Amino acid sequence: MGGKQKLRSDKRQRNTAAPKKKSFDLIKGDKHGLPRGRGLKTTVLLVIVGVLHISFQIQSVSSLALLVGIQDFYEPIIAMVINQQATSLLSLSDSYPIPDIKELVESKTTRTCPPGLMPITNTHFPTSVVHPTGRKIPKIIHITSRYRCATPAVINNVDKWRFQNHSVYFHDDEAIDKLFTHPYTRSQFPTLREGLKCVTNGATKADLWRYLVVYMYGDIYTDIDNSPTGFNGETIQETDDAFFTIEQLGIMSQYFLASSVGHPLMAKMLEVGVERLKATVNVMVNNPAKATGPGACKVGFIHFMAEVGVETNGYIEAGVYFGANNRSVTVVGKKQRSQDFVNRNGLGGNDKAIYYKALGIAHFNDLRKTYPRQGSISCMEHLKRTNGTDKVANYHYVEELKAYREVNTTTVVNKF
Repeated sequence: MGGKQKLRSDKRQRNTAAPKKKSFDLIKGDKHGLPRGRGLKTTVLLVIVGVLHISFQIQSVSSLALLVGIQDFYEPIIAMVINQQATSLLSLSDSYPIPDIKELVESKTTRTCPPGLMPITNTHFPTSVVHPTGRKIPKIIHITSRYRCATPAVINNVDKWRFQNHSVYFHDDEAIDKLFTHPYTRSQFPTLREGLKCVTNGATKADLWRYLVVYMYGDIYTDIDNSPTGFNGETIQETDDAFFTIEQLGIMSQYFLASSVGHPLMAKMLEVGVERLKATVNVMVNNPAKATGPGACKVGFIHFMAEVGVETNGYIEAGVYFGANNRSVTVVGKKQRSQDFVNRNGLGGNDKAIYYKALGIAHFNDLRKTYPRQGSISCMEHLKRTNGTDKVANYHYVEELKAYREVNTTTVVNKF
Protein backbone atom coordinates (compact mmCIF):
# COMPACT_ATOMS: atom_id res chain seq x y z
CA MET A 1 0.00 0.00 0.00
CA GLY A 2 1.70 3.20 -1.19
CA GLY A 3 2.58 5.64 1.59
CA LYS A 4 1.25 3.36 4.30
CA GLN A 5 2.53 4.10 7.78
CA LYS A 6 4.88 1.61 9.38
CA LEU A 7 3.27 -0.88 11.73
CA ARG A 8 4.49 -1.25 15.29
CA SER A 9 4.69 -4.85 16.45
CA ASP A 10 2.33 -5.58 19.32
CA LYS A 11 -0.58 -7.90 19.96
CA ARG A 12 -2.87 -5.94 17.63
CA GLN A 13 -0.08 -4.68 15.29
CA ARG A 14 -0.95 -1.05 15.92
CA ASN A 15 0.23 1.58 13.44
CA THR A 16 1.11 4.49 15.69
CA ALA A 17 3.30 6.51 13.36
CA ALA A 18 2.64 10.20 13.81
CA PRO A 19 0.37 11.65 11.14
CA LYS A 20 1.40 14.63 9.06
CA LYS A 21 1.44 17.88 10.98
CA LYS A 22 -0.91 20.69 10.11
CA SER A 23 0.40 24.07 8.98
CA PHE A 24 -0.07 25.35 12.51
CA ASP A 25 -1.17 23.82 15.79
CA LEU A 26 -2.79 25.52 18.75
CA ILE A 27 -2.86 22.34 20.78
CA LYS A 28 0.82 22.12 21.72
CA GLY A 29 1.69 24.18 24.77
CA ASP A 30 1.07 24.14 28.49
CA LYS A 31 -1.30 21.84 30.35
CA HIS A 32 -4.22 24.08 29.41
CA GLY A 33 -3.43 23.86 25.70
CA LEU A 34 -2.19 27.47 25.47
CA PRO A 35 1.00 28.19 23.51
CA ARG A 36 4.06 28.66 25.67
CA GLY A 37 5.84 32.01 25.77
CA ARG A 38 3.03 33.97 24.14
CA GLY A 39 1.77 37.38 25.08
CA LEU A 40 -1.92 37.92 25.82
CA LYS A 41 -2.63 39.67 22.52
CA THR A 42 -0.83 36.99 20.55
CA THR A 43 -2.72 34.26 22.37
CA VAL A 44 -6.08 35.90 21.70
CA LEU A 45 -5.18 36.29 18.03
CA LEU A 46 -4.15 32.65 17.79
CA VAL A 47 -7.39 31.52 19.39
CA ILE A 48 -9.43 33.51 16.84
CA VAL A 49 -7.42 32.08 13.95
CA GLY A 50 -7.73 28.62 15.50
CA VAL A 51 -11.52 28.84 15.63
CA LEU A 52 -11.61 29.75 11.95
CA HIS A 53 -9.22 26.91 11.13
CA ILE A 54 -11.25 24.39 13.13
CA SER A 55 -14.46 25.57 11.44
CA PHE A 56 -12.91 24.83 8.07
CA GLN A 57 -11.70 21.39 9.18
CA ILE A 58 -15.12 20.35 10.47
CA GLN A 59 -16.85 21.59 7.34
CA SER A 60 -14.57 19.48 5.15
CA VAL A 61 -15.35 16.20 6.92
CA SER A 62 -18.10 15.39 4.45
CA SER A 63 -20.33 17.17 1.99
CA LEU A 64 -23.19 15.38 3.73
CA ALA A 65 -22.55 17.05 7.06
CA LEU A 66 -23.41 20.68 7.69
CA LEU A 67 -21.47 22.87 10.11
CA VAL A 68 -23.63 22.35 13.16
CA GLY A 69 -22.83 21.15 16.64
CA ILE A 70 -23.02 17.46 17.40
CA GLN A 71 -25.43 17.09 20.29
CA ASP A 72 -25.30 13.69 21.91
CA PHE A 73 -27.95 12.03 24.00
CA TYR A 74 -25.24 11.18 26.52
CA GLU A 75 -24.20 14.80 27.11
CA PRO A 76 -25.86 18.23 26.60
CA ILE A 77 -23.23 19.30 24.08
CA ILE A 78 -19.99 17.59 23.19
CA ALA A 79 -17.05 19.38 21.65
CA MET A 80 -16.06 18.46 18.14
CA VAL A 81 -12.90 16.41 18.44
CA ILE A 82 -10.04 17.58 16.25
CA ASN A 83 -7.26 15.22 17.37
CA GLN A 84 -6.27 12.93 20.18
CA GLN A 85 -4.60 15.61 22.31
CA ALA A 86 -7.49 17.98 22.89
CA THR A 87 -10.97 19.03 21.84
CA SER A 88 -12.05 21.94 19.71
CA LEU A 89 -12.42 25.47 21.02
CA LEU A 90 -15.65 25.62 19.06
CA SER A 91 -19.00 24.10 20.07
CA LEU A 92 -22.22 25.28 18.51
CA SER A 93 -25.44 24.95 20.51
CA ASP A 94 -28.11 26.00 18.03
CA SER A 95 -28.49 22.63 16.26
CA TYR A 96 -31.43 20.27 16.48
CA PRO A 97 -31.00 17.82 19.36
CA ILE A 98 -30.15 14.25 18.43
CA PRO A 99 -33.08 11.96 19.29
CA ASP A 100 -32.80 9.75 22.34
CA ILE A 101 -32.01 6.15 21.38
CA LYS A 102 -34.57 4.72 23.79
CA GLU A 103 -37.26 6.80 22.10
CA LEU A 104 -36.14 5.62 18.66
CA VAL A 105 -36.34 1.93 19.49
CA GLU A 106 -39.67 2.11 21.29
CA SER A 107 -41.98 0.28 18.89
CA LYS A 108 -45.56 1.47 18.53
CA THR A 109 -46.59 -1.28 16.13
CA THR A 110 -45.05 -4.47 17.48
CA ARG A 111 -46.84 -5.24 20.72
CA THR A 112 -47.23 -9.00 20.35
CA CYS A 113 -45.69 -11.58 18.05
CA PRO A 114 -47.30 -14.45 16.12
CA PRO A 115 -46.96 -18.00 17.49
CA GLY A 116 -43.41 -19.27 17.21
CA LEU A 117 -41.86 -15.79 17.26
CA MET A 118 -40.68 -13.63 20.16
CA PRO A 119 -39.75 -9.94 20.43
CA ILE A 120 -36.09 -8.97 20.60
CA THR A 121 -35.68 -6.96 23.79
CA ASN A 122 -33.39 -4.03 24.52
CA THR A 123 -30.84 -3.86 27.31
CA HIS A 124 -30.18 -0.42 28.77
CA PHE A 125 -27.44 0.78 31.09
CA PRO A 126 -26.93 4.40 32.23
CA THR A 127 -24.46 6.67 30.47
CA SER A 128 -22.01 6.51 33.37
CA VAL A 129 -21.67 2.77 32.72
CA VAL A 130 -21.58 2.59 28.91
CA HIS A 131 -19.66 5.81 28.25
CA PRO A 132 -17.32 6.50 31.18
CA THR A 133 -14.97 9.47 31.10
CA GLY A 134 -11.96 8.82 28.88
CA ARG A 135 -13.59 6.16 26.73
CA LYS A 136 -14.07 7.02 23.06
CA ILE A 137 -16.40 4.26 21.81
CA PRO A 138 -19.43 3.76 24.08
CA LYS A 139 -20.36 0.25 25.19
CA ILE A 140 -23.55 0.21 23.15
CA ILE A 141 -24.44 -2.35 20.47
CA HIS A 142 -26.91 -1.67 17.65
CA ILE A 143 -28.67 -4.46 15.74
CA THR A 144 -31.33 -4.16 13.06
CA SER A 145 -33.82 -6.19 11.06
CA ARG A 146 -37.20 -5.59 9.45
CA TYR A 147 -39.33 -6.50 12.46
CA ARG A 148 -38.71 -6.89 16.17
CA CYS A 149 -40.33 -10.34 16.20
CA ALA A 150 -37.82 -13.14 15.63
CA THR A 151 -37.37 -16.89 15.77
CA PRO A 152 -35.85 -18.53 18.87
CA ALA A 153 -32.57 -19.11 16.99
CA VAL A 154 -32.25 -15.39 16.26
CA ILE A 155 -33.12 -14.49 19.84
CA ASN A 156 -30.38 -16.81 21.10
CA ASN A 157 -27.87 -15.36 18.64
CA VAL A 158 -28.63 -11.77 19.67
CA ASP A 159 -28.22 -12.75 23.32
CA LYS A 160 -24.58 -13.63 22.62
CA TRP A 161 -23.92 -9.89 22.23
CA ARG A 162 -25.23 -8.95 25.65
CA PHE A 163 -21.84 -8.37 27.23
CA GLN A 164 -21.47 -7.13 30.79
CA ASN A 165 -22.21 -3.38 31.12
CA HIS A 166 -23.16 -3.09 27.42
CA SER A 167 -26.47 -1.67 26.26
CA VAL A 168 -28.07 -3.52 23.34
CA TYR A 169 -30.64 -1.78 21.15
CA PHE A 170 -32.66 -3.43 18.41
CA HIS A 171 -33.90 -1.17 15.59
CA ASP A 172 -36.74 -2.34 13.35
CA ASP A 173 -37.83 -0.49 10.20
CA GLU A 174 -39.98 1.81 12.29
CA ALA A 175 -36.98 2.88 14.39
CA ILE A 176 -34.80 3.33 11.31
CA ASP A 177 -37.40 5.56 9.67
CA LYS A 178 -37.64 7.65 12.85
CA LEU A 179 -33.92 8.40 12.62
CA PHE A 180 -33.96 9.03 8.87
CA THR A 181 -36.86 11.50 9.11
CA HIS A 182 -35.84 13.26 12.31
CA PRO A 183 -35.26 17.05 11.92
CA TYR A 184 -31.66 16.67 13.10
CA THR A 185 -30.88 14.08 10.42
CA ARG A 186 -32.58 16.06 7.67
CA SER A 187 -30.75 19.26 8.58
CA GLN A 188 -27.36 17.62 9.11
CA PHE A 189 -27.47 15.26 6.11
CA PRO A 190 -29.51 16.89 3.29
CA THR A 191 -28.03 14.67 0.57
CA LEU A 192 -29.05 11.55 2.48
CA ARG A 193 -32.68 12.67 2.40
CA GLU A 194 -32.51 12.69 -1.39
CA GLY A 195 -30.74 9.34 -1.65
CA LEU A 196 -33.28 7.60 0.57
CA LYS A 197 -35.90 8.11 -2.15
CA CYS A 198 -34.03 5.49 -4.18
CA VAL A 199 -33.79 2.85 -1.44
CA THR A 200 -35.89 -0.10 -2.58
CA ASN A 201 -34.66 -2.99 -0.44
CA GLY A 202 -33.95 -3.58 3.22
CA ALA A 203 -30.25 -4.33 2.86
CA THR A 204 -29.55 -0.94 1.28
CA LYS A 205 -31.60 0.78 3.95
CA ALA A 206 -29.69 -1.00 6.72
CA ASP A 207 -26.35 -0.12 5.11
CA LEU A 208 -26.95 3.62 5.12
CA TRP A 209 -28.52 3.50 8.57
CA ARG A 210 -25.55 1.77 10.23
CA TYR A 211 -23.13 4.49 9.09
CA LEU A 212 -25.55 7.16 10.27
CA VAL A 213 -26.36 5.71 13.69
CA VAL A 214 -22.70 5.03 14.52
CA TYR A 215 -21.68 8.49 13.28
CA MET A 216 -24.34 10.21 15.38
CA TYR A 217 -24.05 8.19 18.58
CA GLY A 218 -20.76 6.37 18.39
CA ASP A 219 -21.12 2.75 19.52
CA ILE A 220 -20.92 -0.69 17.88
CA TYR A 221 -22.94 -2.16 15.01
CA THR A 222 -23.29 -5.86 14.19
CA ASP A 223 -25.44 -7.76 11.69
CA ILE A 224 -28.18 -9.80 13.32
CA ASP A 225 -26.72 -13.09 12.04
CA ASN A 226 -23.20 -12.38 13.35
CA SER A 227 -21.95 -14.08 16.48
CA PRO A 228 -18.94 -13.02 18.56
CA THR A 229 -15.99 -15.42 18.58
CA GLY A 230 -12.76 -13.73 19.71
CA PHE A 231 -14.55 -10.43 20.23
CA ASN A 232 -15.87 -9.69 23.70
CA GLY A 233 -16.81 -6.79 25.93
CA GLU A 234 -13.16 -5.92 26.61
CA THR A 235 -11.78 -6.14 23.06
CA ILE A 236 -12.31 -2.46 22.22
CA GLN A 237 -9.94 -0.34 24.27
CA GLU A 238 -10.63 3.08 25.82
CA THR A 239 -8.41 4.85 23.29
CA ASP A 240 -9.80 3.14 20.17
CA ASP A 241 -11.41 5.80 17.98
CA ALA A 242 -12.90 3.33 15.48
CA PHE A 243 -12.72 -0.45 15.32
CA PHE A 244 -13.07 -2.95 12.45
CA THR A 245 -12.13 -6.53 11.71
CA ILE A 246 -10.74 -7.69 8.38
CA GLU A 247 -13.16 -9.70 6.28
CA GLN A 248 -12.23 -12.52 3.90
CA LEU A 249 -11.77 -10.15 0.94
CA GLY A 250 -9.03 -8.32 2.81
CA ILE A 251 -11.03 -5.14 3.39
CA MET A 252 -12.57 -3.67 6.52
CA SER A 253 -15.69 -5.44 7.76
CA GLN A 254 -18.96 -3.76 6.95
CA TYR A 255 -21.04 -6.35 8.78
CA PHE A 256 -19.35 -5.32 12.03
CA LEU A 257 -18.02 -1.84 12.81
CA ALA A 258 -17.61 0.63 15.65
CA SER A 259 -16.52 4.23 16.14
CA SER A 260 -16.71 7.20 18.43
CA VAL A 261 -19.27 9.91 17.76
CA GLY A 262 -18.73 12.13 14.71
CA HIS A 263 -16.00 9.97 13.18
CA PRO A 264 -15.18 11.17 9.63
CA LEU A 265 -14.77 7.59 8.39
CA MET A 266 -18.47 6.96 9.03
CA ALA A 267 -19.32 10.17 7.18
CA LYS A 268 -17.15 9.11 4.24
CA MET A 269 -18.84 5.71 4.01
CA LEU A 270 -22.27 7.28 4.17
CA GLU A 271 -21.34 9.82 1.53
CA VAL A 272 -20.00 7.17 -0.86
CA GLY A 273 -23.07 5.00 -0.31
CA VAL A 274 -25.48 7.81 -1.14
CA GLU A 275 -23.58 8.89 -4.26
CA ARG A 276 -23.38 5.32 -5.58
CA LEU A 277 -27.05 4.78 -4.85
CA LYS A 278 -27.93 7.88 -6.85
CA ALA A 279 -26.02 6.38 -9.80
CA THR A 280 -28.28 3.29 -9.82
CA VAL A 281 -29.46 2.45 -13.35
CA ASN A 282 -32.60 0.58 -12.26
CA VAL A 283 -33.95 2.21 -9.13
CA MET A 284 -35.94 -0.92 -8.25
CA VAL A 285 -32.78 -3.05 -8.14
CA ASN A 286 -30.35 -1.73 -5.56
CA ASN A 287 -26.98 -3.47 -5.44
CA PRO A 288 -25.99 -3.06 -1.80
CA ALA A 289 -22.82 -5.14 -2.06
CA LYS A 290 -21.26 -2.62 -4.44
CA ALA A 291 -23.20 0.56 -3.80
CA THR A 292 -23.87 0.93 -0.09
CA GLY A 293 -22.29 -2.11 1.59
CA PRO A 294 -18.71 -3.45 1.40
CA GLY A 295 -17.99 -1.32 -1.67
CA ALA A 296 -18.90 1.89 0.14
CA CYS A 297 -16.96 0.75 3.19
CA LYS A 298 -13.79 0.17 1.17
CA VAL A 299 -14.00 3.39 -0.87
CA GLY A 300 -14.93 5.38 2.23
CA PHE A 301 -11.69 4.22 3.85
CA ILE A 302 -9.75 5.17 0.71
CA HIS A 303 -11.17 8.71 0.93
CA PHE A 304 -10.52 8.82 4.67
CA MET A 305 -6.81 8.08 4.16
CA ALA A 306 -6.50 10.31 1.09
CA GLU A 307 -7.16 13.37 3.24
CA VAL A 308 -3.74 12.92 4.84
CA GLY A 309 -2.00 12.09 1.57
CA VAL A 310 -1.95 8.30 2.03
CA GLU A 311 -2.82 6.22 -1.02
CA THR A 312 -4.46 2.83 -0.53
CA ASN A 313 -6.62 0.47 -2.56
CA GLY A 314 -8.61 -0.44 0.53
CA TYR A 315 -7.05 -3.87 0.96
CA ILE A 316 -5.23 -3.61 4.25
CA GLU A 317 -3.61 -5.46 7.13
CA ALA A 318 -4.17 -5.16 10.85
CA GLY A 319 -2.99 -1.90 12.38
CA VAL A 320 -3.99 1.57 13.49
CA TYR A 321 -4.45 4.06 10.67
CA PHE A 322 -4.67 7.84 10.92
CA GLY A 323 -6.78 9.67 8.35
CA ALA A 324 -9.07 12.70 8.01
CA ASN A 325 -8.89 15.20 10.88
CA ASN A 326 -6.17 13.09 12.52
CA ARG A 327 -8.83 10.55 13.56
CA SER A 328 -7.76 6.92 13.79
CA VAL A 329 -9.19 3.50 13.04
CA THR A 330 -8.04 0.23 14.62
CA VAL A 331 -8.20 -2.83 12.36
CA VAL A 332 -7.71 -6.36 13.70
CA GLY A 333 -7.56 -9.87 12.27
CA LYS A 334 -6.48 -11.48 9.01
CA LYS A 335 -8.46 -12.20 5.86
CA GLN A 336 -7.39 -15.86 6.01
CA ARG A 337 -8.95 -16.06 9.50
CA SER A 338 -11.81 -13.62 9.10
CA GLN A 339 -13.92 -15.35 11.76
CA ASP A 340 -11.37 -15.01 14.57
CA PHE A 341 -13.25 -12.06 16.07
CA VAL A 342 -16.73 -12.17 14.52
CA ASN A 343 -18.43 -15.05 12.69
CA ARG A 344 -20.68 -13.52 10.06
CA ASN A 345 -22.42 -16.88 9.61
CA GLY A 346 -23.08 -17.34 13.29
CA LEU A 347 -26.81 -17.87 12.82
CA GLY A 348 -26.42 -20.78 10.42
CA GLY A 349 -27.89 -21.19 6.94
CA ASN A 350 -30.98 -23.20 7.88
CA ASP A 351 -31.87 -20.99 10.85
CA LYS A 352 -31.42 -17.91 8.67
CA ALA A 353 -33.70 -19.31 5.95
CA ILE A 354 -36.40 -20.11 8.52
CA TYR A 355 -36.12 -16.58 9.94
CA TYR A 356 -36.34 -14.93 6.51
CA LYS A 357 -39.38 -17.00 5.58
CA ALA A 358 -41.16 -16.23 8.86
CA LEU A 359 -40.72 -12.49 8.37
CA GLY A 360 -41.22 -12.45 4.60
CA ILE A 361 -37.74 -11.08 3.93
CA ALA A 362 -36.44 -11.52 0.37
CA HIS A 363 -32.73 -11.46 -0.47
CA PHE A 364 -31.82 -8.53 -2.71
CA ASN A 365 -30.42 -10.87 -5.39
CA ASP A 366 -33.87 -12.40 -5.85
CA LEU A 367 -35.31 -9.04 -6.90
CA ARG A 368 -33.38 -8.96 -10.18
CA LYS A 369 -35.80 -11.50 -11.68
CA THR A 370 -38.78 -9.32 -10.78
CA TYR A 371 -37.34 -6.09 -12.14
CA PRO A 372 -35.65 -6.49 -15.56
CA ARG A 373 -33.34 -3.77 -16.82
CA GLN A 374 -35.33 -3.14 -20.01
CA GLY A 375 -37.28 0.09 -19.72
CA SER A 376 -36.02 0.68 -16.21
CA ILE A 377 -36.07 4.02 -14.41
CA SER A 378 -32.82 5.27 -12.90
CA CYS A 379 -32.47 6.83 -9.48
CA MET A 380 -31.73 10.23 -11.02
CA GLU A 381 -34.84 9.99 -13.20
CA HIS A 382 -36.93 9.16 -10.15
CA LEU A 383 -35.48 12.14 -8.29
CA LYS A 384 -36.48 14.41 -11.17
CA ARG A 385 -40.00 12.99 -11.25
CA THR A 386 -40.48 13.44 -7.51
CA ASN A 387 -38.63 16.69 -6.96
CA GLY A 388 -39.88 18.49 -3.87
CA THR A 389 -41.30 15.36 -2.23
CA ASP A 390 -39.97 12.45 -0.16
CA LYS A 391 -41.65 9.83 -2.33
CA VAL A 392 -39.70 6.59 -2.36
CA ALA A 393 -39.38 4.77 -5.69
CA ASN A 394 -42.11 2.18 -6.19
CA TYR A 395 -42.49 0.91 -9.75
CA HIS A 396 -43.63 -2.39 -11.22
CA TYR A 397 -42.73 -3.91 -14.57
CA VAL A 398 -45.56 -4.31 -17.10
CA GLU A 399 -44.62 -7.19 -19.37
CA GLU A 400 -47.07 -6.22 -22.14
CA LEU A 401 -45.60 -2.71 -22.33
CA LYS A 402 -42.00 -3.71 -21.64
CA ALA A 403 -41.93 -0.72 -19.35
CA TYR A 404 -42.21 0.34 -15.73
CA ARG A 405 -45.23 2.04 -14.25
CA GLU A 406 -45.59 3.65 -10.86
CA VAL A 407 -47.46 1.76 -8.14
CA ASN A 408 -50.22 4.08 -6.98
CA THR A 409 -49.97 3.48 -3.25
CA THR A 410 -47.97 4.98 -0.42
CA THR A 411 -49.43 2.79 2.33
CA VAL A 412 -47.00 0.60 4.25
CA VAL A 413 -48.61 -2.18 6.28
CA ASN A 414 -46.63 -3.59 9.20
CA LYS A 415 -46.62 -7.39 9.08
CA PHE A 416 -47.28 -7.74 12.81
